[in-house]
Amino acid sequence: MVVKLQGGLGNQMFQYAYGATEARKRNEKLFLDTSLLEIGNPRRKYELGIYVQTPLLNDPSAEEGYWQSEKYFLDHLAYSAFYRPKGPWPKLCRDLDGTFGETCFIGVRRGDYLWPERIGFHGVMPVEYYREAMKIFPENTRFVCFSDDPAWCEENLGLTCLHNEEPSWDIWLMSQCKHAIIANSTFHWWGAWLGADKCGTVVAPKKWFVTSVAGMEDIVPFRWVTL
Repeated sequence: MVVKLQGGLGNQMFQYAYGATEARKRNEKLFLDTSLLEIGNPRRKYELGIYVQTPLLNDPSAEEGYWQSEKYFLDHLAYSAFYRPKGPWPKLCRDLDGTFGETCFIGVRRGDYLWPERIGFHGVMPVEYYREAMKIFPENTRFVCFSDDPAWCEENLGLTCLHNEEPSWDIWLMSQCKHAIIANSTFHWWGAWLGADKCGTVVAPKKWFVTSVAGMEDIVPFRWVTL
């Protein structure tokens, strides 16, 4: 079977997880079609190579979708594929490995969500959401940020951001945190699902999109806290 990839790393991870699961069920080999990535807005690149070695094949009949819910994949297939990127560890990851303890990561997504053509669809989580979510955790909780807008995080939350050049390693760092407060972003979703979902508390937006989107009502697992 062939799955057509679209969007950034978080979306590609959902699409791969769906494809790997369906290919297993059908006893077929999985191929990935990357033809939509370069023509998207913004343009994207293929980012799964650091996790998996899956053959690429452009196929007009490839299955196309987002499949943004854990109901579309087998947990063990997704976890085994994404629990840690392959290759040498970046210095930041080596320095921070084993240091997070009771840390809660905060995912802030702004960037292209602020574009006029997108803000009415995705929406941007306000600072009040993060401040209310932070109150759920004990006063001594350590918070760290992962964001495409570090200046906003420092000004509004008083927190600096952690950042690797390779986004997959940011997801790995997020997964090392015991707790998570995420934006309406699949990138942060995976950081939480791979880590805090297994050992702590995850806080997620009650409304993932500004308006309801058919087929995407259950992107947030029932066990996560929603605000």
